[in-house]
Amino acid sequence: MVLVSHAPRKGKNVLLISTMHNDAKVDAETQKPDIILSYNDTKGGVDVVDRLCANYNCARATKRWPMVMFYAMLNVSTINSQVIHTANNPDTKLLRRNFIENLAMKLIEPHIRDRQNQSNLPRSIKLRLSEILHIND
Repeated sequence: MVLVSHAPRKGKNVLLISTMHNDAKVDAETQKPDIILSYNDTKGGVDVVDRLCANYNCARATKRWPMVMFYAMLNVSTINSQVIHTANNPDTKLLRRNFIENLAMKLIEPHIRDRQNQSNLPRSIKLRLSEILHIND
């Protein structure tokens, strides 16, 4: 994985992160990093991902760059997981919003079950957790 900062002109800075590149090689002819050239060749796909991220964005306002990176990776990972799900289940039509809700529920379900089994948990919270898990007691 590589993170590249490129300044095409004064006052303009471009940050790119890639798992397809291992270093910040620069093209001799254009004097641009290879990662920039790859981006320019595939930016149609990048625009689609940006649009999908904008529609359902998990990011929150923060000045901490690690959190910004985490939110961006979380956004892209939901898109990637939906692409994989659609490829594996071509007959299933699932709206993006519903897919994200189902994904989130599957990720938090083990934690909710562990929490529900704690003996010192108030009954009202246990009942609410049962409602979330759709368990009838």
